[in-house]
Amino acid sequence: MAANDFSPRVVAIVRARAAGMCERCGKHARLELHHRKFRSRGGDGSAANAVALCGRGNMAGCHGWVHQNDAAAVEAGFAVPAHSDPADVPLSVPRFGEPVKFLDRFVYTAQDVPCVRHIRIDPSCVVCLPAGELRWQFVKEDSWIE
Repeated sequence: MAANDFSPRVVAIVRARAAGMCERCGKHARLELHHRKFRSRGGDGSAANAVALCGRGNMAGCHGWVHQNDAAAVEAGFAVPAHSDPADVPLSVPRFGEPVKFLDRFVYTAQDVPCVRHIRIDPSCVVCLPAGELRWQFVKEDSWIE
């Protein structure tokens, strides 16, 4: 995963959150960290502003799709307008269901979201997310606690 201006802790948080899967398409692939609010729009290196996408650079895979399809990427939450806070913009992540917001304090799911290996929530699985459960809590923007 390319990090750019993301701290090592934010990179670790996003890697854990993504579990090796692109957060847009769900493929197991080489992942890069993408600024949801582009740096050119004032985006920072916080966990709320980071998403793991497949592809290489701004031209291939889901990372390329986001940069080449701004309106659709904004609609899906993978791109954030300059006037918006990434923590307030939900995005469509297949693994978590909808709606999902990546906050600097937690990721919250509104419905049961079993992982790709289970049909129903498995309480012993660290990837399955029961409704209302808070996961990947942050003490600060770059400190991860599961």
